Amino acid sequence: MKKKIGILYIISVHFFLVLILVRPDIANRLYLKFRILKSNEVDKGEYYRKISLYHSVIDKNVPADSVIFIGDSHIQMLTVSAVADKPVNYGISGDTTAGILQRLPLYDSIRRSRAVVIAAGHNDIAQRANKGEIIRNYKLILEKIPADIPLFFNAVFPVDERAGTKFTGINSEIKSLNTLSERLCGEFHNCHFLNVREKLADETGNLAVNYHDGKGIHLNANGYSVWIGYLKEALHKFPKTLPKTNLR
Repeated sequence: MKKKIGILYIISVHFFLVLILVRPDIANRLYLKFRILKSNEVDKGEYYRKISLYHSVIDKNVPADSVIFIGDSHIQMLTVSAVADKPVNYGISGDTTAGILQRLPLYDSIRRSRAVVIAAGHNDIAQRANKGEIIRNYKLILEKIPADIPLFFNAVFPVDERAGTKFTGINSEIKSLNTLSERLCGEFHNCHFLNVREKLADETGNLAVNYHDGKGIHLNANGYSVWIGYLKEALHKFPKTLPKTNLR
């Protein structure tokens, strides 16, 4: 019996080691799943570090008056060149508000940008992060954007709760978070809150079936087309620079 247990133990250890090699982020996912770590304590893994390094290199050559897009997979998959001239995409799939806060210092280009577009919060909600913690991170992010740079802060998109039981109740959480983040954005004179939810949601309040990829979260080409049009209109409305001020 002891021999069988020993064999099973060795097999299990080797399986886990192989899994880590194939999926470096698996430990982080398990820590989050079983609440061993909070989302802001998680090591983002090799992929995250490589993308962040890539960002830090290209940022040094970003020209003035660029539009900087920062966020999670929604930004990473956005065709930013369809939104604005001289765009830079700093989206990282799976990122959270805590992760974005940590990597903002990499982007010196923000200080010479024409505008900054931020979309984050989906992964925080998915990981059941406390809304108070998310709002605190939002506030710290907003405070790091220079007051004379127009900031376009996107509401968290709805999900399609019909796509799986894991989404049950998430839209009410998203709606509550968006209410709080819109109020927070109003405290910053350079912050423009963009709520494209009404254009993406159907009559049930879910992300419309014809706007997502079938899994209930990510936009498809039709959904991105709606968001792109919304972003283009918003950027066109506001001046390229704002007067320097200490108002916050």
